[in-house]
Amino acid sequence: MNSSVSIHDKKEFLKFFLDHYKLKQRECSWILKYVLNNDERLDQVSFVEDASNCPRAVEISATCIDAPPFKYTKDYVETTDVEQSFHDIRSIKAKHLYIQLNFKDNAICEPYAIVLEKNPFLSKEIADHETIKVEVEKLLQRCLYDFHYSKLRADIDKAIDLRDRSKFLQLSQQLNNLKAV
Repeated sequence: MNSSVSIHDKKEFLKFFLDHYKLKQRECSWILKYVLNNDERLDQVSFVEDASNCPRAVEISATCIDAPPFKYTKDYVETTDVEQSFHDIRSIKAKHLYIQLNFKDNAICEPYAIVLEKNPFLSKEIADHETIKVEVEKLLQRCLYDFHYSKLRADIDKAIDLRDRSKFLQLSQQLNNLKAV
């Protein structure tokens, strides 16, 4: 089973990920760099939000999130030994590999969204639940942003009415910072 995402997009995402996130286990980068530098292997990789029920899967976590550092599943047997897993991934090239990356703000990470695929081994109900969960998280983030934006605008208007220059400048900077996110 080949992935429907282009090798180029996967490479760009992996470069982005390795440049922007520190992994909980340094050795996990071996696996990601091996996949990144091997087009034939990369063609056999799918990035999924939840690697549950996949016959061959890797779960790798960045330091910015509370999740186990590493897990490798092969034929539904799990291990946390990165070196043995790396050897297994290199030696068995014909089988598809599913990669779950756990990192902060993955729900709003555009490079991740480009390469993200559905896990074909999840039941439809679980897959639907995960899709709903992602959409709810995005909606909550947007609502929080809108709330903070409106509150800052109201506070800025109040500072103008009170002719409080220092408060106005402080709140304006906060608003600019919020817009930059």
